Amino acid sequence: MTVSASSSQPAKEKIAILGGGVGALVTAFGLTESGKDYDITVYQMGWRLGGKGASGRNLDPAYHYRIEEHGLHVWAGLYDNAFGVIRQCYAELDRAPDAPLGTWQEAFKPQNFVVVEEKYKDQWYHWPFNVPTNSQLPGEPDARLFPSLWSYIEEAIEVMRYFLGQHLAAKEGAAPPPPKMDRWLKRLIDRLVDDIETAALNAGDMMLSAAQQLARRLAEADASDDDFDFGDILHWLGRGVEESVERLFLRVLTLFVDWVWEDVQDKLDTLTIRQAWIFINFAYGNIRGIVEDDLISNGFYKVDDQDYRAWLGQYLFDDDGLTVNSPLAFFVYDADFAYEDGDFSKPRISAGVTLYTIIRMAFTWKGALIWKMQAGMGDTVFTPLYRVLQKRGVKFKFFHRVKKLHVAEDKRSIDTITVGVQAKLKNPDQEYQPLITIKGLECWPSTPFYDQLVDGDALQAVNFEDWCTPDIEEIQLQTGVDFDKVVLGISIGMFPYICCDLIEQNAAWKAMVDQVRTVR
Repeated sequence: MTVSASSSQPAKEKIAILGGGVGALVTAFGLTESGKDYDITVYQMGWRLGGKGASGRNLDPAYHYRIEEHGLHVWAGLYDNAFGVIRQCYAELDRAPDAPLGTWQEAFKPQNFVVVEEKYKDQWYHWPFNVPTNSQLPGEPDARLFPSLWSYIEEAIEVMRYFLGQHLAAKEGAAPPPPKMDRWLKRLIDRLVDDIETAALNAGDMMLSAAQQLARRLAEADASDDDFDFGDILHWLGRGVEESVERLFLRVLTLFVDWVWEDVQDKLDTLTIRQAWIFINFAYGNIRGIVEDDLISNGFYKVDDQDYRAWLGQYLFDDDGLTVNSPLAFFVYDADFAYEDGDFSKPRISAGVTLYTIIRMAFTWKGALIWKMQAGMGDTVFTPLYRVLQKRGVKFKFFHRVKKLHVAEDKRSIDTITVGVQAKLKNPDQEYQPLITIKGLECWPSTPFYDQLVDGDALQAVNFEDWCTPDIEEIQLQTGVDFDKVVLGISIGMFPYICCDLIEQNAAWKAMVDQVRTVR
């Protein structure tokens, strides 16, 4: 987020970017792409960039420069924006053909084997999947990326068909369909005929109602000599017919799921049958919820105030909680750490955001479902970003910890920023040099280079990534001198500590900080 400062702008606008995580660095990347001549400085706590995505190499030779990550990091094949940036970074670096990770495709490899874990009746089960690849590459423009939601619903039904086949194949003596299939089809056709007749009656009633309303409006227009707009009635009539078709669609889908449940409910201890049912019901619940809540017309924002599993549970076929507590329903929670205060008994994530994520993850990936980095995230992502930003003139102030943003008298801009200096450089005329070359690849170390720091030996006892460690000194960044605009790239979890003035004086900021939760 960007907060404007209170002074007049100089010829070369100064931008202070607070924080060195991916959001802050991509903002710097975008600003240097804009064609405007900015003077940009990034202020970063400690010795490395990356935020949550930072990684380091253990400098102890006994550990062979082992990569130390904060956790597993992969990129999804739907990350077009991220891949677009990183592809441009690798192109600008123009590494030698024989250099390690010389291109982005050497740094990221498609990964199509995925395993998730299911807990069922107090036992754990593996769900391995070989997801097919495709010929697309992430980061390339795709005009077909956002078709109608009905297109994705069609694809979701194809997934249901696939898992129906899996279920039939898993049944004992499975190849032919069950004997009652013909009777079920007959019942389905009979019910469909009834529904079609009802839909026709509804449509006829709507047409008569529209004609009656039209006559009334014509009479009103004739009495008042006003021009008459037919558009509203035509829109109303068309929407009514569409709603009848949608109800018919859901009726067909529900009959199908009801038939599947009758066939599987006593076979759920068989892993493949249980998997097939969960996939079918999961797709059904999401489709039904999207259609019944009219999210196709209103957008996913309509359900952003609801937790995803609470929303989904309203539309699933009742299987005594099996699907709503399955790995499919919990995947986004686990991937996004979406547990209030880190408590696994309090899963919370927006239904709208989750629906968007699931659709993108399932149907819009390119190349592979996920792409695996071939070194640490620091080595593959933040070294290229750092080097490209350096070439573009961005300055970096390592060992600078932001402590507080002070609001100006107008209560709408930032006047000063208090920054704690954690360490001073022996050579103040040059920037800290943060990288080490390992087997030809520039990497971030897991500890600072103390030989570049004043009193470096004594500072080895200090954890520079700990908020509570002492500073060497405090400095004040002044608007009009050190910055004209501020980019706050630090995680929202720190806002109560560094933005208390903004929170007190701005109701929107207070609501944001109070309501948007994160795991600290």
